[in-house]
Amino acid sequence: SSGLEEPTMNVTIEQGSTGDRSYTATWTLIPVTYIDADGNQQTCTDFTIIESSESDVNLGTSGQDEWYVVSGNVTINGQLFLSGFNSHLILCDGATLNINHTNNADGLFSNNLIIYGQSVGNGTLTASAPWNGIHSNNGLTINGGIISATSTTTDGINAGSGNLTINRGND
Repeated sequence: SSGLEEPTMNVTIEQGSTGDRSYTATWTLIPVTYIDADGNQQTCTDFTIIESSESDVNLGTSGQDEWYVVSGNVTINGQLFLSGFNSHLILCDGATLNINHTNNADGLFSNNLIIYGQSVGNGTLTASAPWNGIHSNNGLTINGGIISATSTTTDGINAGSGNLTINRGND
């Protein structure tokens, strides 16, 4: 036992102390804001944080609306496959998502991808692959961020059977 009766933010374990002790830490995700298609700030509270990887990353549940957040500098040396029905990707201000895929496939693949930025709008997505840098099977909507996609053999961006929509873009 730790000897603590109430939840405590800070615990000091004295030097030289012995014996078994257990502590439980509980974290709460901080909501993430984003700018929607109409330029209004919204809040997302249920999301998956995308992290760096040296291989392919497969996230989401087929048929579900899924939310993903990129904060900080993230590099994926493989394919990023977002398997939700609608995949919402929030690029936090100052964040970078670099996808470098070298196999014969798309860099970022999704069923229907919607990309958002935050208030400053300088979150960056860069995707390169032999096939499409970004391939969204049923349409791609860009509501914010700085997007760059390249391919060595086909299109940098492929919106599949849907539309490519860019809201509030800059020249």
